[in-house]
Amino acid sequence: NAAFGNQFIIDGNGVTGGAILTNLNSGSTRGALTVGDAGSGGNSLILTNGGALFVAGSGGVVIGNGGSNNTVLVTGGGGGVTSVWNNGGRVLTVGSSGNATGNILTVNGGGFVTNVAGLLVGDNAADGNQLIVTNGGRVFFGSGSGNMIIGSANGQSNTAIVSGSGALIQGSSAAGNLVQIGSGNP
Repeated sequence: NAAFGNQFIIDGNGVTGGAILTNLNSGSTRGALTVGDAGSGGNSLILTNGGALFVAGSGGVVIGNGGSNNTVLVTGGGGGVTSVWNNGGRVLTVGSSGNATGNILTVNGGGFVTNVAGLLVGDNAADGNQLIVTNGGRVFFGSGSGNMIIGSANGQSNTAIVSGSGALIQGSSAAGNLVQIGSGNP
């Protein structure tokens, strides 16, 4: 059952923590959170203006699990307001499977994505997916967490962009972490 053009907005109304969605768990075998499942496209999740999202449950978090052109935007607001997505120690994937193309995660000024266990951009032959961290957006890996891989298992033309003042992707202090581009087929 494909779904197209759906939008979910968590807007804090200018106050950090002003709107909170907590203990998010899909209850399905697909994972804790999926934006754009198989055959779906053009769906979006927007966390803005001080909103907060806390993921619970089991499984990973996927933007474009066989779906295309799905987006997630995490952005703050004026006056130092921050929006926080706590990924609950799960792997975060932008584009998974060969049909997943054009999926985008953007973390912009005042947007924080925290407690990430691993980050895959273009997994399992997914092509043309993007991670954009810009203008003070931040992505933080949890303690002892895994790697950031761009183009895993034959994914092609996937990109990770970190640009603008204060933009940051920070790995954990665990030994052996790396950024890997093009992992091939294990």
